[in-house]
Amino acid sequence: MFLRYFFKGKVKWFHAALIGFGVSLFFEITQRTALFGFFECPYRIFDVDDLMTNTVGTVLGFILAPMFLVLIPSRETLSEQSHFFHNQRKATFG
Repeated sequence: MFLRYFFKGKVKWFHAALIGFGVSLFFEITQRTALFGFFECPYRIFDVDDLMTNTVGTVLGFILAPMFLVLIPSRETLSEQSHFFHNQRKATFG
């Protein structure tokens, strides 16, 4: 969702895919080497399927985010509402 903000103006799904791949690769490498050989953990494996699914998920999230952003008001709308309600009379006790 935040990636669309940084790449506003042009469709940069490829950059989002590279960032998703890089972050996923970082976590896979960290998952494999996090214990630095102190303990035997056979469940900590480097899985290429995780890299692929995380990268595809990043691209899908980048493409589908505008559908959900329609439900979130813009900063201008929030600023107008804040200004409108700020000028209203305050509720008093009693």
